[in-house]
Amino acid sequence: MNEATAIDALRAAIGAGGVLAGDQVPSAHLGDWGITVAAAAGPIAVAYPRSTAEVSAILRICHAHAIPVVPQGGLTG
Repeated sequence: MNEATAIDALRAAIGAGGVLAGDQVPSAHLGDWGITVAAAAGPIAVAYPRSTAEVSAILRICHAHAIPVVPQGGLTG
């Protein structure tokens, strides 16, 4: 699995502004309510789809690169 290739493919599919990776990933996405941030493996990227077609593209790319996907809600509390 080449993470950089997958991130490039995601950015090509949904736009560069729709994918944050590395240090760009907001801290709210670094952990889960049930897991402390220190124990969690952070995401390689966060994608912000704007349509069901973009969700499909994200899932297709991640599947092709064997990258697990964890859906997350709006984080509005």
